[in-house]
Amino acid sequence: MDSVKFEYRAVIKFLCKEGNSVKEIYDRLVAVYGEGVPCYTTVYRWFNDFRRGCQSLEDDPRSGRPFDAVNPSVITAVEKLIMDD
Repeated sequence: MDSVKFEYRAVIKFLCKEGNSVKEIYDRLVAVYGEGVPCYTTVYRWFNDFRRGCQSLEDDPRSGRPFDAVNPSVITAVEKLIMDD
């Protein structure tokens, strides 16, 4: 996971446990990190996850999603398309 994303989640989790509202958390993130923070909707979603008892700062695994777009079958298929053209 991106270390900045991990940091944002840790801050949101801490401020949530402190009893801050989503708006207060978002405003503090913007004040400290600037405009590059996650959007309000993302902060709201993570806030709700932590309020429901989620403890992890990591993303949940996603089934059916490829780990990598570059694999032998994709390379072969692209080479075939190029050679056929």
